[in-house]
Amino acid sequence: MGSFLLDVRSALRAVTSRRLTTGIAMLTLALGIGANTTVFSVIDAVLFRDVPFPDPDRLVLVWETVPARDQYEAFLAFPNFRDYREGSRAFEDMAAFFANPNQDVNLTGGVEPERVNVARVTSTYFDVLGVHPQIGRAFTDEEDREGNHRVAILSHALWTRQFGGDPDLLGEPVHVNGFPYTVVGVMPHDFRPLGSMALGEEVEMWRPLAASDQQRDARWWRNLRVVGRLSPGAHLATAQRELEEISQRIALEDPENQNGRSVRIVTLHEQSVGGARRSLLLVWGAVGLVLLIACVNVANLLLLQAEARSREMSIRASLGAGRSRILRQLLVESGLLAAAGGGLGIAFAWLGVHGVKRLAAAQTPLLDRAAVDGRVLLFTFVVVGLAAVLFGLVPALHASRTDLTRALKEGGGGSGRRGWGTARVFVVTELALAMVLLVGSGLLIRSFAALRSVDPGFESAGLLTFQLELPMVTKYPLQEERSLFFQELRTRLGALPGVESAATASALPMGDRGGSSTFWVEGLPDPDPTNRPVADLRLTSPEYFGTMGIPVLRGRGIEAGDAPDQPRVGVVSKTLADRVFGSDDPIGATLQIDDRFDVLVVGVAGDVRMAGLAEEPRPAIYVPADQVTYNFMNVVVRTHGSPGALVASVRAELAAMDHELPLHNIREADALLARNVGREAFTSRLVTGFALLALVLAAVGTYGVMAGAVERRRRELGIRLALGAEPRDAFAMVTVEGSKLVGVGLGLGLVAAALLSGVMESLLYGIHPLDFGAYAATALLLGAVGITAVAITAARAARTDPVEPLRTE
Repeated sequence: MGSFLLDVRSALRAVTSRRLTTGIAMLTLALGIGANTTVFSVIDAVLFRDVPFPDPDRLVLVWETVPARDQYEAFLAFPNFRDYREGSRAFEDMAAFFANPNQDVNLTGGVEPERVNVARVTSTYFDVLGVHPQIGRAFTDEEDREGNHRVAILSHALWTRQFGGDPDLLGEPVHVNGFPYTVVGVMPHDFRPLGSMALGEEVEMWRPLAASDQQRDARWWRNLRVVGRLSPGAHLATAQRELEEISQRIALEDPENQNGRSVRIVTLHEQSVGGARRSLLLVWGAVGLVLLIACVNVANLLLLQAEARSREMSIRASLGAGRSRILRQLLVESGLLAAAGGGLGIAFAWLGVHGVKRLAAAQTPLLDRAAVDGRVLLFTFVVVGLAAVLFGLVPALHASRTDLTRALKEGGGGSGRRGWGTARVFVVTELALAMVLLVGSGLLIRSFAALRSVDPGFESAGLLTFQLELPMVTKYPLQEERSLFFQELRTRLGALPGVESAATASALPMGDRGGSSTFWVEGLPDPDPTNRPVADLRLTSPEYFGTMGIPVLRGRGIEAGDAPDQPRVGVVSKTLADRVFGSDDPIGATLQIDDRFDVLVVGVAGDVRMAGLAEEPRPAIYVPADQVTYNFMNVVVRTHGSPGALVASVRAELAAMDHELPLHNIREADALLARNVGREAFTSRLVTGFALLALVLAAVGTYGVMAGAVERRRRELGIRLALGAEPRDAFAMVTVEGSKLVGVGLGLGLVAAALLSGVMESLLYGIHPLDFGAYAATALLLGAVGITAVAITAARAARTDPVEPLRTE
C-alpha cells in the first residue's frame, strides 16, 4: 500500500507538471466518457429497467392477429377476452380496458371544466398491474355491470389540480359528460400507465368497463386491449400456446367472426419500448465509437509524451526500477487522468441527460426515468477503468522499454522514429472510426431529409387543431342540436380576424386514424366477411377538404347540401379508388359500409398520410358528418397568421356558446408533423453530434501525430535544409507521409461502414444503406479535414530553422 501511495503521489506530480497535456487529455476523455454516460442513462431507463409495476416480468399484453390484413395488434371482443381469461391456466388473471382513441371526457365539478383522458377498465385491472389506490378502494366485480358503474378513480395529479387534494372528496360526485360519478379512490402520485406506448394515453381517471349485454355477446365488436399477469413459474411460450388453442376453439364455434384470426402475447416492457430499441442501440454504438476515438487520441498524446520522457524512464531503470515497476507507475498516471476525465464527464452527463429529456421525452418511452444515479455511476466507473487501460497500456509498455545508453546520448529528445509505427496505427484507427460514424450520420441525415420531403397530403402551415365533445345525453340529446352547435362554431371561428376557414372531422392527420370499417361495392359479389376490404371511415364537414388543403381529384367533395334528409354520399381516397376500381370511374358506385349503411361515391380525394409520413396512405372513405350520429369532433382552423395567437379568441367564442365545454389537445399542425418525425430527428441529431465530435477528435489526433512526427524529425529536417533542400521539399515530404495515413484511414473506414450498413437499413427511409452520395460526401469531408491537419504540420516543417536543431549537436 505504501508503494502504491508513493506511485499516486508521483503520478500527481507528473500529471500536474504537464498542465497543457493533462488538460487536453482530461477534456478529451470527459467528452467521450460524458457522452457514454449520458446515453447509458437513457439506455438504462428505457431498455434495461423493467416497467414500474410489481413483478413486471410477468405482465403481458394480449393481442389478436389477422395476418391476411397484416394486423398483429388487433383489439379483442369482450367474449374473446372472457374465453381467454376463463380458459387459461398460465395466467394468474387478466383485465380488459377500453381502447377507443378518443377516450377523453369532459370533467366538471372541480376548479374549472377540463378535458381528461379516461380509461374504462374491468374490476381486475389494478390487481393485474399490482397497484392499489393511495386512498379509497379499487372497483368491485358488481361495478362492472350497467347500473352500478357510475364510480370513478382519479389520478393523484387530477385530484390535486382540480380538487386541491381534498381527502373528503371520497364518496362525493364529479360530473363526467354531465353524469355524476362517485369518487371511490385516488391513485398514488407515481402511478403512470406508461402513456400511449402500452396502456392507453396518460390516463387521469378510471371508470368501470360496464359492457352492455350486446357487447358481452358480440365477437365482431372489437374495441378492447387486454393486459394479463402470468402465474408464478409460467413461461411466455406456454401461455402463447394455450391462448392459441383457445383461439382455435373460438374459430370452430364462430367461424364467421374468428376465422383467420390468432393471438399474440408480448411483454409489457417490450410493448412499451416499441421501435425505440433499434434507434437507442444505434446511438449507443455511435457514442462507443466516440469513446474509442477519444482513447486513441489520448493514447497518441501519451505516446508522444513517452518519447519526451525516455531519459527519465532510463534513469529510473538505472536506479533499480524494474520494468513492471515503471509500467505500474505509468498506468497509475493513466488511471488518474481517466478518473479526472470521468469526474468531469459525469458533470457533462448530468447536463446531457437533462437536455436529452427535454428534446425527446415525448418520443421516447420511459425516458423520464433517466438520471445519473447509482447504476449509471457504476457504469461510468467501469468505463473509466476500461478507458485507462485502453489509452494507457500501449504508451506505458512503450515507455517501460528503456535503453539507458541511447536515452543519455539523445538527451531525452527521443530517437526521432521510435514509436512512429504505433502512432501511425493509432491515427489510421481513429480516422477509420470517425469515417464509420460520419457515414452513419450522413445516411441518417439523408433519410430524415427524404422523410420530411414526403407530401403528407395536406397543407400544414397555418392550421390550428383542437378537440371538442358534446354531452349527448344530458345536454345535447338530439343529433340536430349537435349538428347546429358545430355549424355555429365553424361560422363563429371562420369570422374571426385572420381566419380563412374552419372545419370539423372525426379524425385528423398525424393524430389518429379514427375508426375503420369493412366495405364492398354494391353489385359485385360480396366476398367472405372475413376478407372484405377495410378503409378508414372519416366524418367531415363541408369545409374540410378546402380548410385542410386536400385536393379533390375527381367529382366533388362534401357539400352543404348533403343534409340528413338527402341520400348518403361519400368521397373515397385515391388509394381506395386505385385498389378497388382500377382504371374504372368510381363516381356513381355504391359502397356498403359494415352492413350498416350505404353511400353513393361522388368524388375522389387525394391521399393523406394519417398515421405518419413513413406509412403509406390507407384507403379512406369520407362521409358527411351530418348524415350520421356523432358528438365528438376535431376542429381545424386555417389562419393567415400564427395559429398559436388564435387560441384565446377560440376559447372566447366557445365560452360564449357553452362555458362548460373545455378545449382539448390544442395543437398546431406544423408541430404535429414535427412530432411525427421526432424520433427520427432525435436519432439523426444525436448521431450527427457524436459524428462531428469524432471528426474534431480525429482532426486533432491527426494534427497531434503529424506534429509529433515533425518535432521528432527536426534534426533530420534541419540537416536536409542545411544541405540545400528547399522548404517546399520538407512540406511535400510531410504532406505525402500524412496523406498516406489519411488515405488508408478513409479506405478502411469506408470498408467498415459498408460492412456495417445492414445495421442501418431498418432505420432509413427512402435511401439505400450503401447510398453513394452519403459515402462520397463523408469521404470528402473527412479527407479535407485530415489533409488540412497534415498541411498545417507540413507548413510548420517547412518553416524549420536549420540552425536551431543543429545547435544542440
